[in-house]
Amino acid sequence: MAKSSQFGLLGNRDFGRLFAATALSQSGDRIIFLALPLVAIAALHADEFQVGLLTAMTSAGSLLVGLPAGAWVDRMRK
Repeated sequence: MAKSSQFGLLGNRDFGRLFAATALSQSGDRIIFLALPLVAIAALHADEFQVGLLTAMTSAGSLLVGLPAGAWVDRMRK
């Protein structure tokens, strides 16, 4: 029987690793979504249209790959 800890579910090693990996991934995503347009403005002197296009393209990969992949995985045999 697993020992209960003061950290609750985070005391579970597997869940703690999943939580840490997800938190790190989400932090990296947020940094890219914030830093990439700022670098484009500061270093590359991008105008408003270019920054908007760059921001849209950061989400386009998720939409073009993630949505069809999600539907495909959902239809796979369990």
